[in-house]
Amino acid sequence: MKLDWELVREILLKLEELPEQEGRLMPHAFQPFHDWEKVSYHIKLLYQAGLIEADCIKSLGSPPIYYAISLTWQGHEFLNSIRNPSVWNRVKERARELGLSLTFDLAKERGCSKKSLIGTPLQPLKGLTFSSPYPTPLPPTPASEGTNPLVGFVQG
Repeated sequence: MKLDWELVREILLKLEELPEQEGRLMPHAFQPFHDWEKVSYHIKLLYQAGLIEADCIKSLGSPPIYYAISLTWQGHEFLNSIRNPSVWNRVKERARELGLSLTFDLAKERGCSKKSLIGTPLQPLKGLTFSSPYPTPLPPTPASEGTNPLVGFVQG
């Protein structure tokens, strides 16, 4: 079966919207737009990639039915990098222009690198400069202790 990136994104978005108490996203929830076996297969792939928690229902004489339970940390990060529809469309278009097959790493690159896949450098928040992608808070000085919520960020 061929990997359908639109379906991958759709599964992740629906799973994120799912109330925690419901606890699972069944492949049948995507009908009539997608065949349940295709959705089940993509849920299996997302599970194998470590993006979701999933389980499987097996019964004699029937193909296994994979269903999604929740997003993993990596699943949330990946979804955040492809959430915006215009960014998602530009990522797909840019990959097509470069003659590349879309991969999880390539799709996620948009949200994780300084030079994005769509060709525009990511801009830091206006007025804030980061010395690393994961800034570490500076130890508070006696004068600033408890007064500045932005301790650890260098204002530019």
